[in-house]
Amino acid sequence: MYTGFWKRAGLALILASSLGGQATELHDVQLVVNDQGLSLHYQTELVSGVVTLYFATTIDSPKDQWQLRGYHPIGHTQGGSFDLGLDFKTTSVAGFFQLRQPPFRPQANMVWIDPGHFLLGSPESELGRFSDEGPQHKVTIPNGFWMSVYEVTQGEFQTIMGGNPSQSFESPRNPVDSISWFEALDYCERITQQARAQGAIPEGLEYRLPTEAEWEYACRAGSTSAYSFGDDSYDLSLYAWWEENAPGRSAEVGLLKPNAWGLYDMHGNVFEWCLTKYQAYPGGAIRHKNVDYRVVRGGAFICPDYIVRSACRLESAPANSRSWLTGFRVVLAQPVPTALGDSSR
Repeated sequence: MYTGFWKRAGLALILASSLGGQATELHDVQLVVNDQGLSLHYQTELVSGVVTLYFATTIDSPKDQWQLRGYHPIGHTQGGSFDLGLDFKTTSVAGFFQLRQPPFRPQANMVWIDPGHFLLGSPESELGRFSDEGPQHKVTIPNGFWMSVYEVTQGEFQTIMGGNPSQSFESPRNPVDSISWFEALDYCERITQQARAQGAIPEGLEYRLPTEAEWEYACRAGSTSAYSFGDDSYDLSLYAWWEENAPGRSAEVGLLKPNAWGLYDMHGNVFEWCLTKYQAYPGGAIRHKNVDYRVVRGGAFICPDYIVRSACRLESAPANSRSWLTGFRVVLAQPVPTALGDSSR
């Protein structure tokens, strides 16, 4: 069962592998020490799925007491690595890390987003910029996540919630609109419960709204420009439904070009709720003060070009409000600190 043991400077770690019947296909497991701390590297020949990393202080801890510390998808002959988050110079701990390949079937049409760093917000030189978009600052997305390539459609919402409040109706493939932030949370909670009942997602992951940082990171898809495709709005109609090309309502999802990471309608069509409270960036200011607003992003089909920019935060709104211009999309990820949410309704 044990595939590795490492001890140095009072830090003892034992790595246990628990990949079911496919455990023999895990190989070349290494604990690597560097100036930042410890990381785990492995190779696998598992064809598909997800590898998860859990931590416990004793090897015989009950399954529900192992803490999820990392996860990512795998492919044929693909390896992976996890940052164990421990500094051997300052930490003295005995514990166990366990690799698992749990059953995993995310919702259809979701794409994996790698962790990374990016600049959140816009530079002062960006045309159409609002004051609450700065100062631009570096943000780390420490854990990867899966994001729906489409906004949640009216048909999907109807199936899960039993109703469709949308005001802009043309097809069940149009994005749902006229829902509050709380209703978007309810949708995420229901599909999470459904997936867990089916054994489709591992413990420690849930469907939820993206944080504001996750949303902008995914929208930019590695870009630093005003839009995911560049600074010039000349090509905007290839990627977005906005005031110049929309038919006076939202359009079916996925009809235009996606960004570089395969996500459709991140610009335009409908605004999208984020999990995060609307607040100032470090060293910055907000336009709406003394309010409890939630962030919405992306712009909508009636908006001019400067509202559908990657960094724009214009239409943040109360969590219980509804607008025919606002919908959402979901991510599959670890829960985030509850301080981002608000249970009051």
